[in-house]
Amino acid sequence: MEYLTRSLKNLKDQPNFNYHPRCEKMGIIQLSFADDLLLFCRGDRVFVQLLYECFNSFSQALGLVANQKKSSIYFGGVSSAVQQEMTQITGFSIGELPFRYLGVPLSTKKLSVSQCQPLLDKMLGRIKQWTVKFLSYAGRVQLIKSVLIAIQSFWSQIFPLPKKIIQQVESICRKFLWTGDTSSSTKALVTWDMLCRPKTKGGLNVTDLNTWNRAALLKHLWNLGKKKDKLWIKWVHAYYIKGREPWEVDAKQASRIVRKILQAGKYLTEAWLDTGRVVQADSFSIRGMYKQLRGEFPKVNWSRLLCNNRSCPKWKFILYLAVQGNLYTKDRLIRWGMQVSPECPMCEHEMESHNHIFFTCTFSEDVWRRLLKWMDINREPKGWNGEIKWAIEHVKGNGSKTMLYRLCMTGVVYHIWLERNRRLFQKIKRSSEDITRQIVRDIHCIGYSHSRLRNSLQKLNYYP
Repeated sequence: MEYLTRSLKNLKDQPNFNYHPRCEKMGIIQLSFADDLLLFCRGDRVFVQLLYECFNSFSQALGLVANQKKSSIYFGGVSSAVQQEMTQITGFSIGELPFRYLGVPLSTKKLSVSQCQPLLDKMLGRIKQWTVKFLSYAGRVQLIKSVLIAIQSFWSQIFPLPKKIIQQVESICRKFLWTGDTSSSTKALVTWDMLCRPKTKGGLNVTDLNTWNRAALLKHLWNLGKKKDKLWIKWVHAYYIKGREPWEVDAKQASRIVRKILQAGKYLTEAWLDTGRVVQADSFSIRGMYKQLRGEFPKVNWSRLLCNNRSCPKWKFILYLAVQGNLYTKDRLIRWGMQVSPECPMCEHEMESHNHIFFTCTFSEDVWRRLLKWMDINREPKGWNGEIKWAIEHVKGNGSKTMLYRLCMTGVVYHIWLERNRRLFQKIKRSSEDITRQIVRDIHCIGYSHSRLRNSLQKLNYYP
C-alpha cells in the first residue's frame, strides 16, 4: 500500500490531473483501511483514466487486483453520459449513497428509517436468542443496559440518529422489559422516562438514548476544537471552520452530519452550560456530558431502601415496583375493568390491595413480625406507608444493622409477592413460618459474602 500511496501522490505533478473539489486543499487522493480503498478525483474522463492507470500499474507490480463485483464508482454532479463513459473505462458499476461501511450507512443526507433497519434487526435478533421466559424483570433490565443499549451506542457515537429510530429502539427495549417479547405490548408498570433517571431520583439509570446521542455529538464538537491532528478534523477546518470557533460556524453547504456537529453547541446552551469552556476543556467524557445534559431531578425519599442494598437484583426490582405502588394487585386490575375475584389469596377474607398485602394482611403481618423480632427491632408491624416512613427515618448509613434491615425488607416484599402469585396461579400454599425460614436462609447466603454482615449474621444463626 505504501507503493500505491507514493504512486498516487505523484499524480499531482501530472498537468492533466485535478483533485476532487473537496480534497484539493488537503491533497487527498486516497483513503485506505485494512483491505478497503477509496480513491477521489474530479469527475472527468481524463482524470479518472489517470487514476485508473496508476492503480493498474500497482496491480501489475504486486498482483493485487480490485474485485469488480465488490467495487463501485460514486458520482456527484456528473452527467449520465460522462458516468457511462467512466464505467466503461474502469469496469466498475455505479454505486449510490448511502452504502454500508463497517456496519453503518454512509450518507450526506439525513438517514431514513429503512437505512437504520439493520440496527433494529440486530437488536431484535439478540432478543430472539435469549430464553426470555426464564428471565426476571431484573434480568431483562440488565440485558437492556449492557447489550441492547450498547448496540445503539456504536451508531449514536458516529452520527445523529433520527428521532423515529430512537423512539423505535426505546419501544423495543420497553416491550422486552415488560413482556419478554417485542411482538406484543402491555401496560408499563413504570414510565420509560422514570427508568432513565438516576437511582437516587427514582429510576434505574437506564440510558436516555436521545441525550446520549447529543453528548456523543458534543464529543465530535470538542474534537474539532482540541484534536486538530486528525485528518477529518483538519478537513473540516480547511473547508468550513477556516480559523473561527467551531460552534460559531454556520456551514450551510456541508453534509448533514457536519452541520449537526457544528450546531451541537445549542445543546450546551439549553443545559445552561458555557460552550466555550466545555469545548476548550482539556478532556471530554461522553458519560460526564450525558449526566450534565440530563439535568437534575427531585430526590425520592425511599431511595435509601434501594441504594447500597446488597440483596439480589430480582428482590430489589420487586421492591422498586412496590415502593411506587405499581404491582399488579387486584384492586388495580378491577379499576382497569378486569373481572377478577377481589379476595386476598393469603388471608382469604379481605379485599386485596397494595396496603393490605404489605402488611395489614394477617399472613404477611406474621411474617414481618417474625423478621422484626429476629433483627431485634422491638415494635409491631405497621401498614405500608408506616413502614416506609419508619425506614426513611431510621435506615441511614451503611452499618451492619442498616444493611440487614434493607435485606429483610427487600426479601419479605419479594417473598410475600411470590407467595401471593403461587397461591393465585399454582394453587400452592406455604405457611408463614416456612416463608420466614426461606427469607432467613437467603439472607445468610447473601450476607456471608460481605464482611460487614458476616459478624452480625453469625449472632443471628437461628430461625425466628
